[in-house]
Amino acid sequence: MQLYNDLPLIYLDVNDDEEGINRISLVERPAIEKNFITLSKEYKLVKNDSNHTVYGALLIPDQPIYRRNGKEEYYIAFSKNAIENLASKMIRDGSAVNVDTNHNQKDISDGTIYPISIWVTNSKIEKIEGFEDIPDGSLMIEYKVTSEDLFNEITNDYKGFSIEAVLSPTNATALSEDERKEAEMIYNQIKHLK
Repeated sequence: MQLYNDLPLIYLDVNDDEEGINRISLVERPAIEKNFITLSKEYKLVKNDSNHTVYGALLIPDQPIYRRNGKEEYYIAFSKNAIENLASKMIRDGSAVNVDTNHNQKDISDGTIYPISIWVTNSKIEKIEGFEDIPDGSLMIEYKVTSEDLFNEITNDYKGFSIEAVLSPTNATALSEDERKEAEMIYNQIKHLK
């Protein structure tokens, strides 16, 4: 089994129509350790006061993300290919409109916040201000926030994005039987990733 910091490292991907990103959560501490950027009238990139947007990374390729489920500790990660698959599926099924805060399952996407851009980074095409160090193949999202109160809450209380997803391990097939069973056990515990 592939290890990172002496713990299992499980790569995840979309393997069927039932899997994918179900919801985006605004969080205080994003697991990918990248904060989003808020744009309002204080920033030179915005042309007028009504252009409240927030953008940031959802997933970064090959970045181990620490998880704990009870006593089980492990890392998950996503390949560039998996991120492309997740982006495509998210766009097809429209799940980026489902937004909550800190994974509380209370949808705040009542028309006051909605996605205006979803893309996978490619440094040959663009550099993203504030994310110059982000690797190619990262999944980015930008939201328009039409409520002044919600925009102020986001800029004051949250630092980044997190995903809620149902995914499958991709590196379980190259494992020994014992390692495969261990990976399946961990997968069954995390299949509703939060």
